[in-house]
Amino acid sequence: MLFTEGSGPRSAGPRPICRRLGYRSGMGYIWALRTEAATLAAPSRQAPSSVPLPFLMPDPFDPYREALVVEEVTLWPGATRAAAGDWEPTRRRRFERLLHAEAASAAELHYVRVHTGFSRQITVQVADLDRLTGRLTSDA
Repeated sequence: MLFTEGSGPRSAGPRPICRRLGYRSGMGYIWALRTEAATLAAPSRQAPSSVPLPFLMPDPFDPYREALVVEEVTLWPGATRAAAGDWEPTRRRRFERLLHAEAASAAELHYVRVHTGFSRQITVQVADLDRLTGRLTSDA
């Protein structure tokens, strides 16, 4: 027996919506729905790869995420890099360690979800330099 469109066990009823919209498989349609839902939902705390970090709002300090931090990243924008331009690499590393040790008081803090936990990204601001430089020289 020959099956025509709309008859038979596999083609009973209307065509799936993914076929009506021109997608070859259901995964393309699911991806399109996820993308649309993500744009309509509240902004995510996680930094999308297409949006540069300077345009995102900093995250508040979160003790739950702090317990899951597996990576620490320090970003030095142009203004703070120029302000700390004469620093030696060892002094800069000590400053970064001190800044990450007091992440709750950082001026700009981001948590980025990674596979094994969170990555803490702190963008150094002039306020951070002013606050911690005195402690850095007293610890030396």
